[in-house]
Amino acid sequence: MASLQCINCNVRMSRIRRHALLDENEELINTIRLWIYPRDITPADHVCHACWQLASHAHSSNDISRRRVGYQHVCVVCGRSIIRISRRRILIEGANVEEQRLANVISTWIQPRQLRSEDEACVPCWLRARRARIAPPVDDLQTPSPDQVDVELSVLMCAVCGQSLTTTTSDGEWNTDNIARLLEHQQMSAMNEVCGVCWDHARDLNVPFPEERQERPQRIVLPNIRRAAETPQHCVFQECTEPQRNAVPEETRREVLIRFQYYIPRGARICSMHRQEANYENLYTAEYSLNTFTSVHIEEIIFILMEGLQNISYENIQNYPDHQVQYFVGVTKAQHQQILDRTPRLRNMCRGSFALTALLCKLRTGDSGDRLSCLFQVPRRTLETLMSVARDILLTDYVPQYLGFSHIRREQVAARNTYIADHIFGEPDAAELKPAITIADATYIYTQKSSNYLFQKDTYSLHKYRNLLKPFILCASDGYIIDVRGPYSATTNDATIMNGLLNETDFNNFYRENDVFILDRGFRDCMDSLHEKGYIGHMPETRDGQSQLSTLDANRSRCVTINRWVVEAVNGRFKRDFKIFRHEYFNRGCRHLMADFKIAAALLNAFTPPFAENIHAEQFVSIIYERLFLSNTVAALVMEHNLNRRGSWFVPIDATTVSFPRLSIEELILFACGVYQIRQARSYVGEHFRFHGIYTLEVARDRVDGLEGINPMLLRAKIKSRHSFARTY
Repeated sequence: MASLQCINCNVRMSRIRRHALLDENEELINTIRLWIYPRDITPADHVCHACWQLASHAHSSNDISRRRVGYQHVCVVCGRSIIRISRRRILIEGANVEEQRLANVISTWIQPRQLRSEDEACVPCWLRARRARIAPPVDDLQTPSPDQVDVELSVLMCAVCGQSLTTTTSDGEWNTDNIARLLEHQQMSAMNEVCGVCWDHARDLNVPFPEERQERPQRIVLPNIRRAAETPQHCVFQECTEPQRNAVPEETRREVLIRFQYYIPRGARICSMHRQEANYENLYTAEYSLNTFTSVHIEEIIFILMEGLQNISYENIQNYPDHQVQYFVGVTKAQHQQILDRTPRLRNMCRGSFALTALLCKLRTGDSGDRLSCLFQVPRRTLETLMSVARDILLTDYVPQYLGFSHIRREQVAARNTYIADHIFGEPDAAELKPAITIADATYIYTQKSSNYLFQKDTYSLHKYRNLLKPFILCASDGYIIDVRGPYSATTNDATIMNGLLNETDFNNFYRENDVFILDRGFRDCMDSLHEKGYIGHMPETRDGQSQLSTLDANRSRCVTINRWVVEAVNGRFKRDFKIFRHEYFNRGCRHLMADFKIAAALLNAFTPPFAENIHAEQFVSIIYERLFLSNTVAALVMEHNLNRRGSWFVPIDATTVSFPRLSIEELILFACGVYQIRQARSYVGEHFRFHGIYTLEVARDRVDGLEGINPMLLRAKIKSRHSFARTY
């Protein structure tokens, strides 16, 4: 071509900025050489400024495997833009002889460049190619000199017989040699003229038209991979009749190839309806799917897979395995889609799915914005903006569906009462007046030390000796989170928080008289206010100056702790599933700390099952009813005879024979009314074995009067406290 064209995208560069490859560095030249392979680069080659920028960026980001072009809609012949004019595709799937011949003509024109499946030509160039012919080399025909051409053009002559067209020619003057040579070598062009006699003679001759030989691309049959037809004439779903079709996005092509082993060529098209429905699993078994591939197809399949391995992109989370999504995001792909379905604003937002993925990954891993930016290959400011928008949408549209007094009715909370809580503190036989049992507690989220002295004093805890904020949780007895309040300062105790809730209208409108609250000792200063509102509060008993709790007080405290562990387990779920709450929150992120905590609570309610009822719950309740008001006979005997201080009454257990009963694990669970003490037993035993080598047990020398049972025997053991070195039990 006479005009200067870009060696990469083929655009004409007469009026646009361009760069001579001879003046560029070796890295950029190698990138361009890879993109235009197998064509080689010459010193006279140039690239347009758009391709120059793409090559520079691809080299800096180490992403040079996929070919990129600065201008896509360019005529392959003349280099003019065809984005707003009619155009024709050159390489067509299932082309006939004429279309193959036309492709060969254009391929000859653009040598040494090779035609690609996406190449198109403007209509003028396409028509010119249709009129042209490919002339094979002829050695016996002499090429006329320019002088001869000028002389011949001055006289109109027949291109076959050589006679002047200005004079009449008889039938006997045909030049049969010229006619035979014409038919053999196909030397006619659009500028040649023939006389009427030669025209009639050539028309009467029954000479077969020699078919042009062209090498068809070799096709390979792959038994386990299918593909779509490479044509823009219809949708990849060939039964579709939609007139508007668009190019298939790269992410979609990669996803369909990885998930369904179905390759969609770059030249294929898809309508907007099928792109939204995304029923790509039906393409593999469709009758119009193909299993023949060219070398270009296989090469592009390899590049697609290589690009997927090099660049991890979470723009479409459906492209990745479930275990990888669960590890980084904390939810499954189905749950991720469910969140999007529940929040139409986020689903319809540009990059809304990616914004949700980034926010969930932030909550799950607790990584900084810089690390997430490196993982997702997105600028940090862009990533933080997307997460901020997703956080606001979830807080407004998603959280109210799973959290707060407005998303659940009081009767539903009462229906969630566990068997043990209902039979100890509730009214299991009441159908309509069944009390709602709620367990409340605050948890800690540690923060950085702040240079704002007012904030520093509010967040510093004299109990933990650290800076922290306190979210307040209200949950049902099965672990379902009713509401989350806060954050409260570290200097605000639980009783103050509860007194504030008792004065709120929505709190009092939700709960009814005689509803039950299970609390810890930190709420002791609000129990009077709680009872004045008509609610019933239960918390562990206090010693009231004594060395230990009485038997009845200990039993009542055990009734509270056997139910109150649920709120501690819920706090553990927050720290287990959302690692961000285990770390120190950055002061910059404290502004949205409570928003993140509420989103996490809504996700726990949506996707985490409630705590299962203990299989021994009925037996536990029977044992509690039976033993709640029983006196402790052994404790009374020890106090009466001062057995704790009489060493002569006891001897080591190896000095005598003790017929101690063997209990199964089920019997131990029923004896302890739970598994907590059994799980702690190993740690207690391990501490004594570590320091003493043996576990010292003693047995009474003589039978102690007052003990009941068959062959009663009194055992004594010294057990160190788990909290204090100085205390031994």
